[in-house]
Amino acid sequence: MLQFRNLDSTIKEKTSSKNEVSVKSLKHKKMNRKILFLILLLMGSVLSINAQEVQLATLQQGEDLQVFYGADALKNSLDAANHGDLITLTAGSFNAVNITKAVTIQGAGYVTDAENGRFPTVITGRSFDIQLPEDVEGLAIEGLKIDDELITIRGGITSFSIKKCHLEAVGFNGHSKNCLIEQSIITRGLYPDAESENLHVKNSIIKSIGSNTFSASLYIENCLIIRSIDTMFQTGMGTSAFLKNNIIGGISLGGHHYDNVVDNVG
Repeated sequence: MLQFRNLDSTIKEKTSSKNEVSVKSLKHKKMNRKILFLILLLMGSVLSINAQEVQLATLQQGEDLQVFYGADALKNSLDAANHGDLITLTAGSFNAVNITKAVTIQGAGYVTDAENGRFPTVITGRSFDIQLPEDVEGLAIEGLKIDDELITIRGGITSFSIKKCHLEAVGFNGHSKNCLIEQSIITRGLYPDAESENLHVKNSIIKSIGSNTFSASLYIENCLIIRSIDTMFQTGMGTSAFLKNNIIGGISLGGHHYDNVVDNVG
């Protein structure tokens, strides 16, 4: 009986020891999970704070994706892109590059709202001109803050759009057709070319719009033009301009200037 008692005591001790090890192991696992959660939470906070400092460009070509890093990520993604591809930019500052391909470039917007973790996609530098081959169309730019003093669209361009962007100035130099500027802010001015055809400007704020002559056709709708629209109509030049629901600082018509114009064409 003594041997059995000793055996029973030994079993109880081993069982107790195993239970202690199991409890300790469980405590360690829970502790490790807590530590991992705290690490992930800290990483998330750091990434949120420095989101505007992380420059990423994602190039989508059909089902294939490529990711580029750093200030030259936009340039590198454009070098690898083909017409029709999609480039998505995170918040942060990217070096400017001339656009020669009909791609879609989408940024994180131009608004800074640090309290809610929103930061802009900023294009810095003076090399953000646009010139596409004449046989391609469909370039689209959205959600960018472009610091270049003047973006020039050179040569013929068709079906080009700028949406939800903040720009200094935009100038057309050559025959453009069916272009759109929408929900954007242009702090200096918009300068159509003599051969700008069907240039639509909607729901935007623009400091001024320059000369619109010869065979140009311009449509302005739901906009705030802070200063003036200069030489909107040139008699005998074939120019057409359609204005609807705008607030305009002034309009120059055939040598006459009209201030504080609110138009509402039905």
